Amino acid sequence: MYDQSFSRPALNKMLRRIDFWNHPFVSDDAFRDDVLRTAVKSANSVLSQGLPFEHIKAGNREIYCLRMISDQLIVRKLAQNIKRLIRVRQWSRNIVIKNLIKLLSEGLHYRIYRLDIKKFYSSFIPDDLLVKLRGRTTLSPLSYDLLERIFELFAAIGGRGLPTGLAISAAFSDFMMSEFDNYMRNNDAVYFYARYVDDILIVTNGSERPRRFMHQLLKQLPKGLSLNHDKVRIADAPLKAPAASPNVRPLKIDFLGYAFSVSTPPDKKAFRPVKVDISPRKIAKIKTRISRSFLSFLEDKDFPLLEARIKFLTSNFDVVDPNTRARKLAGIYESFPHINCNPPEGLQSLNRFLAGAVLGGKGRAFSRAAPRLTNKQRRKLMAYSFTKGHELRIFCHFSRHRLAQIKECWKYGQ
Repeated sequence: MYDQSFSRPALNKMLRRIDFWNHPFVSDDAFRDDVLRTAVKSANSVLSQGLPFEHIKAGNREIYCLRMISDQLIVRKLAQNIKRLIRVRQWSRNIVIKNLIKLLSEGLHYRIYRLDIKKFYSSFIPDDLLVKLRGRTTLSPLSYDLLERIFELFAAIGGRGLPTGLAISAAFSDFMMSEFDNYMRNNDAVYFYARYVDDILIVTNGSERPRRFMHQLLKQLPKGLSLNHDKVRIADAPLKAPAASPNVRPLKIDFLGYAFSVSTPPDKKAFRPVKVDISPRKIAKIKTRISRSFLSFLEDKDFPLLEARIKFLTSNFDVVDPNTRARKLAGIYESFPHINCNPPEGLQSLNRFLAGAVLGGKGRAFSRAAPRLTNKQRRKLMAYSFTKGHELRIFCHFSRHRLAQIKECWKYGQ
């Protein structure tokens, strides 16, 4: 069985710049030819030699990857074939947040549903996915056979659903969720709908009955998927604050790394004030990275690296995509440009945490690390500030090698 989409020229295009960084031998013509020859043979034999998965524990999740470059090329090509047939509309995070803030500030009645899909990737049923794929797309016979073989091999090592971490899983999950997404976007009661992987936010006009709405919503989810009921949040934004209690508690929601606090004005014609801050979950993630940075310092005594990590967390920088060479901005402001509350409580909380770390505050790691810092080193670290990095949009540059060192102690964790 031979398929041109898995020919040497096609698979050669699947090589990425990062492959040359991670595997210097790929630059050698003979080695690269051997990789491509192995990939073509493996694909056209429908992975007869198997597929050696590796997995890494990341928090509560298992992240899977493939050891062999030849296998990675096959899976990348499969993902490309799927994406060409499945067109999924996705708005950027910035556009979603801008639209959400605008809607939340409107002086009209609305209801918010904050939902989370339970065990997202592992809950999909591969057989149902393949049946649906056959009915709606025109993938080549070899592509179908390869997909069936990958799911078979994944199940053989005890895997369930889709293997988190492989390119095909993201493409498949979007394909399986496309009908649900379209149902929500075309629902007459829905003002706003956004989903990022398993994270969902819906804003309705409030005319629906919540129990019935949730029942219909659940029926639209792909078979095997369910909501994490512990994380379901439903809240109403009334037209105006009751006269008897004008100081109504703000409506609060978290989404895509932001915390929104929506106040209800006494006049129903007025716009609602919307305060936007960094979310508690993101704050906890950054605090964890600070803690791990100090733990690493205790082991390696490398102060310049500790300082680089704190500088990285409190500043902004550019990141080069290893495949497209395109540059994009990231960092404390670039990741959270919509923070508008004054004072920015989340950023101030991070400043206090960092100061506690430097001065030996609470925590075993901090109390052990602080005495090993000189006064000059403490002053250097205390000069870094999350609020200044955000307000002044402080920018810095790191080499690719230095970035890899900075991120090393945060790998596969928060």
